[in-house]
Formats: sequence, C-alpha cells, structure tokens
Amino acid sequence: MPTEKIRGKKSAAADSASGRGRTGTRSSVERRTKSGSGTRSSSGRTQAQKPTAKRAGTAKRSTESRNVSARTKSSDTSRKTSVKRKSTNPPQRKKTDTARQSRSTRRQKAEFRFTPQVFAVIAVAVLAMFAVSRFVGRTVYKEVPAYTVSTQSVGERFKLVSGSEFNPDCITDEIDILFDEEYLKVGLAEFFEITGVQPYVYFKKYDVTLADDASREIFAREYYDANIHNTNGFLFMCFADANGEPGFMTYADGIHADNVMDENAASILWEYIDHYNDGNLVFEEVLTDSFIGTANTIFGLPQKTVLESHTNGSSKLRFLLIGVIALISVIIVINTGTVKPKKKSRTR
Repeated sequence: MPTEKIRGKKSAAADSASGRGRTGTRSSVERRTKSGSGTRSSSGRTQAQKPTAKRAGTAKRSTESRNVSARTKSSDTSRKTSVKRKSTNPPQRKKTDTARQSRSTRRQKAEFRFTPQVFAVIAVAVLAMFAVSRFVGRTVYKEVPAYTVSTQSVGERFKLVSGSEFNPDCITDEIDILFDEEYLKVGLAEFFEITGVQPYVYFKKYDVTLADDASREIFAREYYDANIHNTNGFLFMCFADANGEPGFMTYADGIHADNVMDENAASILWEYIDHYNDGNLVFEEVLTDSFIGTANTIFGLPQKTVLESHTNGSSKLRFLLIGVIALISVIIVINTGTVKPKKKSRTR
C-alpha cells in the first residue's frame, strides 16, 4: 500500500513534471506560434480574437456604408428636390414669357380697318365741316324794301364830276367791328356812282382825351385835313366808347363835297343809320343801306330794295370749329377702325 501511494505520488509527480515540461513546451510553442504560425491553443486564442476584430471592423464598415448610403440618399433627395424646383420654375417663366408674347402679339395684330362705321364717321365729319364753312362766318344776303325817311330833301343837287375813280382803300377799322369790309365797299362804291362823292369810313378806338362831343368833332376835322387830300371826300367817323362799342358819330367833308352832302343830307344819313341800327344788322349792313338810301333820297331817285346780310360769327370761329370737328373725327375714326384680337377664354 505504501508502495502504491508512493507510485501514485511519483506518477503524480511525474505527471506534474511531465506536465510542466509540456507546459513549458507549450509555452515555447506558443511563443513560437505567436512569433510564427500559431497552431495551438495560443493560436486558437489568437484566432478567437481576430474574428471579433473582423466583426468590429465589419460593423464599422457597415455603419459607415449605412452613413454613406444615408448621405447618398439625402444628397439624391436634395438633388431630386432641386431638380424638381428647377423643373417647376421654367414652366412659370414660360407661362410669363408666353403671356408677354401673347400681349405683344395682340398689340401687333391690332390693325386699322375701313369698316362701315368708319365711312359713316368720315361722311358725318365732312358734312359737318361743309355746314360750318357754309354758314359760320359767312354773309347771307336778302332783299328787303328800302326805308323811306321822314326828313325831306331840300334843294337841287348835282353829281360831282372829278374824273377820278372810286378809291376802295377808304375804310379804317381800329375796333374790329366789321365782319365783311368788301360788302361795305360795294355800298360805298354805289354811293360814289350816284353822288360823285368819295366816302371814307373811320372807326376810331377809345381815346380818353376825347371826352366830349366838341373834342371829337375837332379831331374828325383835323384828321380829314391832315390825311384826306380830296375836296370831293366825305368822312364818316365813329368813336368807340370805353367798352369798345360804337358810340358818338360825326362827319367832315371837303369843300366841293359840301355842295352835295350838306347839313340836310347829313340829317337824312343820320335818320337812316338810326333806323337800320336796331340790332338786327351788322354795322357794315347799316352803313351800306344808309349811304345808298341817302344818295337815292337826296337825288330824288326811287328807293330800291336793299340787300341785307346776316353774318353768323367770324372767319376765325369758322376755322376753329372746322379744326375741332376734324380732330374729333380723327379720334373717332381711329378708335372705331382699330380692330383688336378677341381674348381667348382661359380653361382651368
């Protein structure tokens, strides 16, 4: 029994010795394995550690790949969004450009056409201008019975024979009261043919220094002596008042003309002027009928029908109305004849 126990101890000791020897061998092998191939337990432990590192690296790579894929997706999403934004903007610009082009096209397509309405406007304008030119600023003549004055002509008179012709430059109008001087000249020329007296008519503008009738008569006499070198002349002078209207009237004549146009004849002339100057005639008509009536009366000639005229406005008013009608007509014609394209209905 003791022997067995010793054996057992030996064997245990041997085993422990051999174990230490193997352990030492293993440690050397492990050292070789660590430095070399590592096929044993040490190598096993090494192999067990390496997969863990690989798994950690793989996990890192997968995380990085997920992060990269996430960034890629976000970048793709941002690119898609930017592409969408870019793709959504151009159509609006195209619509705006299209709207602008359509507006410019409508402007270009608006054109003028001679429609029936245009011809109607032109016809009405022409008729209106013709009517204005025919009746405004024109003198309309008509025959009326001559007036018979109550003042009787006294004495016998003879026509003056001077050998000179009628002087048409015999009217001075400083107050712009005459509308038709030619009409008055015709009447004065007839007076000259009957009497042989050269008439002169002077409308004097308002002069504050000529305050009374005596000063005006003196002015007329002095004007005749200074400006009219004709002994057969008869000057009719009318002085304007402060408002520019005809006022005081007087006359002055030459030495020979006084044999025809004496005070009696002058009184007949004033009566004619008072009769015709009733507001229905313009002043050239008043003077024309008055001079002709006086000549017929003092020479005992039968009174003829006289021509009375009615002047509607002046020539300036006529041209002004024609211009206004023409301007309005042009505006109406342009607006009527300009055809604009129809607007298309928007479909939503």
